[in-house]
Amino acid sequence: MPFGLTFLLRFLLRKPELLTTDEIVELASLFAREGVDKIRLTGGEPLVRPDVVEVVQRLKEIDGIKTVAMTTNALVLVRRRK
Repeated sequence: MPFGLTFLLRFLLRKPELLTTDEIVELASLFAREGVDKIRLTGGEPLVRPDVVEVVQRLKEIDGIKTVAMTTNALVLVRRRK
């Protein structure tokens, strides 16, 4: 999602916890229908989510989404590799 959008969505939805996988996909689908074609996962650390692979796979399946990217410090990649 674009920079800061997750925080904005949590504020607007009055939801302090992380968005669920289904919520992320639903919101991304709504944005795609309005012409958004790039999604960037960011935040504290997107790789901390245990469902990050499913999130990326499902985002890539949305009609109209051309690019799914992620900003990460990659520290969790070393832990997942073990």
